[in-house]
Amino acid sequence: MECVCFTLIVDDIVLPNGETVMEVLGGGGPQTLFGYQLVTNQTASVGLSAGVGPDLPPKCKDWLVSLGVDVSGLVPHRRPTPRAWQVFEEWGRRTQIWRGRDDPCEELYDMLRPRYDSLPPAFRTSANFHLGLHPLHPPLRLMRQLRRAAHENGGAFSVEPYTAAETAASPEQVTQLLAHCDIFSPNEAEAESIVGPGSPSELASRLLSLSPPGGADLVVVRCGAQGVTAARRRIP
Repeated sequence: MECVCFTLIVDDIVLPNGETVMEVLGGGGPQTLFGYQLVTNQTASVGLSAGVGPDLPPKCKDWLVSLGVDVSGLVPHRRPTPRAWQVFEEWGRRTQIWRGRDDPCEELYDMLRPRYDSLPPAFRTSANFHLGLHPLHPPLRLMRQLRRAAHENGGAFSVEPYTAAETAASPEQVTQLLAHCDIFSPNEAEAESIVGPGSPSELASRLLSLSPPGGADLVVVRCGAQGVTAARRRIP
């Protein structure tokens, strides 16, 4: 296995003109795997691990299979599949609204990032892992397990938030988060919610400065249509 990702959310999209697009496969996991397979021309062995309910639209699973994604890591739950409204404004803002009655809650977080011991054996041999998380509630045990497995298999462990932080993170919280990954990749809004306002380059540099020795050496701030801004630690 070359790359394993986590997090599946069914998005119901509201466009700026009021039109809706329902049952779109979302979440950082499927989006990352789409990009991975685009670059590799679908020649890579990749997998997705996420909790799904009995209401998962068949077309979402079919789309994953059409990309060559191993879906044996999807974990059945009695709870509905994570689902959210994604409301887009003309000027670029996206607002996510969870549709589950009690969401967000711990059960939702458990579905978005299944336990390491629930992964199929082939998934645990992956060289690379990519995990979506809440920036203020990182699953540190899972992060340690995935990073260790990635390094043992000659790869890397990358992390992205799947939502902005409700309150600014303390420097200690950011340091703890970045201590357990190799690459951290928030979008602009998520980065600002963690360390305060600034330009993309300032946000990337500020985050990198809080990464301890042995932590993330690369921070990539995603800027939508403007591309990305990256900051890399100099390694002697």
